[in-house]
Amino acid sequence: MSSSSAHSSSSSHSGSSHSDTLLQLENVIEKHPKDTLPHSADALPHLVDVPSSHEDTEPENSPIPPRNRSAGRDVHIFNASDRSTSIGGLILTNGITNANLHAMTEIFVIFEAEYILRNESDIIIEKDDSTLLPGNYYIDSPSKSLF
Repeated sequence: MSSSSAHSSSSSHSGSSHSDTLLQLENVIEKHPKDTLPHSADALPHLVDVPSSHEDTEPENSPIPPRNRSAGRDVHIFNASDRSTSIGGLILTNGITNANLHAMTEIFVIFEAEYILRNESDIIIEKDDSTLLPGNYYIDSPSKSLF
């Protein structure tokens, strides 16, 4: 039976969409010799290509940042009045100074007045060219700040 007669006879049945699918497969087989049929395994994503659904990991090329963006950071910034909630941080690299930390903090925190950065030992971090050390830093501001 030719493919056109198969199509016309099957279109009168209620399962015409199923017949149309079979017709399309017959057409693929007629157009491609046995050795050149597309291999279904090549058309489907392999398990290693499928991104993990683990909540803390995202594919490297994903435009969506992971939920926990602080992974790998060794400098963490907190509001001094809430020392348990990190508001920012960075991965420390060579050349980062105390002045750099102050400048970065001023990018994402809007201060209405002067502020002080302190480390975990409550030592004031001056706005100078001293090498920044890993650790937790706390923003202490006498006036209201917008985080």
